[in-house]
Amino acid sequence: MQGQRHKGVIAQRTMGEGIIIAGTDTGVGKTVVTALLKRYMRDQGIHTVTHKWVQTGADLDDDVACHRKVGGIAEGEHKFEENIVSYKYTFPGSPHLAAQLEHSTINKEKIISDYHILLNNFDLVLVENSGGLLVPYDNRNTLFDIARELFLPVLLVTGNKLGAINHTLLTLNFLRSQNAAVLGIVFSDLSSESDPIINDDNPRAVESVSREAVIGRIPFSNDIATLYEAFKPIGEVIANRIGYITNSEETNVE
Repeated sequence: MQGQRHKGVIAQRTMGEGIIIAGTDTGVGKTVVTALLKRYMRDQGIHTVTHKWVQTGADLDDDVACHRKVGGIAEGEHKFEENIVSYKYTFPGSPHLAAQLEHSTINKEKIISDYHILLNNFDLVLVENSGGLLVPYDNRNTLFDIARELFLPVLLVTGNKLGAINHTLLTLNFLRSQNAAVLGIVFSDLSSESDPIINDDNPRAVESVSREAVIGRIPFSNDIATLYEAFKPIGEVIANRIGYITNSEETNVE
């Protein structure tokens, strides 16, 4: 990836843009963050769509449905149903295993083709990764390999819990080894019963050690309005970093 491509504010948009929302693990809040970011960008008048490369556990989860419930439906979005979810499997496991159990093969060329179709028809494509950053889609390759080929900058979502510091630093070290552009880190509170001392310290520790920007923290809540209010400053920072808001300074989110 081109490590400097998304540093700072880009003065003008001339084509569609894509980013990948990846997690340090499964179940860390990627779907909610993707949905909130879709809503924020659409509220700014940006024609935004989400892209799920591989949906597993399809009988239990429908990530795109969550994106639409929270973030709304972009004009013309329904015309691209076959592209928005490239592969869908019933088994709730890693893409490579879910595909094997259904005697299927995940073809990266279809994923890349779907991505470019969406990119050509929307201003912004938000790719929600499956599971953690390095989940495989076959016996040799990971979904990150596709993200790297597409030069997608990474928005990293971390589940705010004991162990988050190590998981996040390991993931960031890998991204640096790949010269990947990191848009920032979002911490997602996973429970109302988590230890507040740990949850408050995790973002500070990660930012201090990694020197990467923790651009915000999402509270644990089932109320969409509460989540969206907390997310708005985060959305502004992300929009600045990919060049969609150029007339204001990046919000300083603690």
